[in-house]
Amino acid sequence: MPGQVRPCETDANHADALAPDCHGLPRGAACTSALSLQPASLAGPAVDGVYAGFGVQTKATAQQFCEGTTGMPFSTSALTVQNGNVIWPASGTVTAAVPVAADGTFYSRYGLNILSGRITGNHMDAFSDTLPCGTKLSLEKTNG
Repeated sequence: MPGQVRPCETDANHADALAPDCHGLPRGAACTSALSLQPASLAGPAVDGVYAGFGVQTKATAQQFCEGTTGMPFSTSALTVQNGNVIWPASGTVTAAVPVAADGTFYSRYGLNILSGRITGNHMDAFSDTLPCGTKLSLEKTNG
C-alpha cells in the first residue's frame, strides 16, 4: 500500500502493484514503496559518503538505453548517501532520497524504476531495475 513501510515479502498477501520484492534483500528487511517514506529506525550519518565502483548489467530489453554489455562489468557513476539517504536519480526528472534502515537495507520504487540494496561497513551492494535495464552494483565508500 502506498504511504507505508513494510517488510520485504513476495507472498500473496502483498501482490499489489507497489509490493516490493526487494531484489535479494533478506525477508523482513525494511522497504519503502513510495519516495517520501522513512523507516522507523534509520542508519544515520555513519553511512554517509560517496560510493563508487562497478556495475554488471543483468538484463537489457532495449540495449540502446542500457550501460555496458549483459554479464560484463563496467565502471559506473557513484551513488551518494547524505543524511542517511541514498540520493537516487529515479528518472530523468526526479531525484529521490531513499532512506537507509538501521540494518543497512534500502528500497524504493518510482513508477517502474526500483533501487534496492544494503550497506555493510564501507561496501554497498545495490540493484537498479528500470523497464529496459537491470544493473547489479558493487560500490565502495570513497569518502565520508
